[in-house]
Amino acid sequence: MTTFFAPEPLIESRVNVLLLGVGGTGCDVLDALVRLHHGILATGHPGGLHVTVMDGDTVSETNVGRQRFGRCDIGHSKALLLVHRVCLLHGLDWTAIPRYCELDADGCADLRLDHVDLLITCVDRANVRVGIAKRAQQCRARGLWADFGNAARTGQFVLGHLSDAPDGAQRLPNVFDLYPELSTVDDIEEPSCSFEEAIARQDLFVNPVLAYTGISMLWNLFRHGALQRHAAFIDVGRTSVQPLAIDTEAWRFFGYDATPASRAVLQT
Repeated sequence: MTTFFAPEPLIESRVNVLLLGVGGTGCDVLDALVRLHHGILATGHPGGLHVTVMDGDTVSETNVGRQRFGRCDIGHSKALLLVHRVCLLHGLDWTAIPRYCELDADGCADLRLDHVDLLITCVDRANVRVGIAKRAQQCRARGLWADFGNAARTGQFVLGHLSDAPDGAQRLPNVFDLYPELSTVDDIEEPSCSFEEAIARQDLFVNPVLAYTGISMLWNLFRHGALQRHAAFIDVGRTSVQPLAIDTEAWRFFGYDATPASRAVLQT
């Protein structure tokens, strides 16, 4: 098992965070990021976090009770509502972009990843993750990528590099490195029509459990400057959390080879 040390941009200056998606998991992630921001400032971080939230969705009736919205929010932008509230409550200058990232043949071409220290994705669609992986390679993004994904009662958090690691640093495989089959996943899913139907499809508490499991791992990275585990798999049905060690042998179980030549083959 290898130790991964926090990159300098995460511990020596204000951290630029881009959060894609503030739906079921993303709204809980945003709440946890506020706590993370205050926590790292209280323990000596020089600038805390600056978070930009990007989501083109609006609040629907199904979201009320399952996400951090009330009936008065129906029809309004999720990103604008949530960012306005956390800024007002905590005196922050975080920003919102009320639209989706655009997908084309070259990936998510409108994402500015070159200035992002930490990208966090809480999106439903596999093709967005594939587009991010393509875009990150094109611009040789050096930041970290924290991805949250879940099914009805299970979920996973994966922290990896967007593209290449800084010279001489350990490269963490990202979600696309570990799950290259994302490029073949069919994203078609019918929307839920009611609260009852929504929780029948997805456990009521899988999203917050996943969100706080992942942000807790980021807290350890900021607080202690190092990690020995970079992913976690939760199962709320079994009340279990299984971490993934930073270990080349563990990665091989996913079909990922840490050598540069093998990475190039897997990611094309």
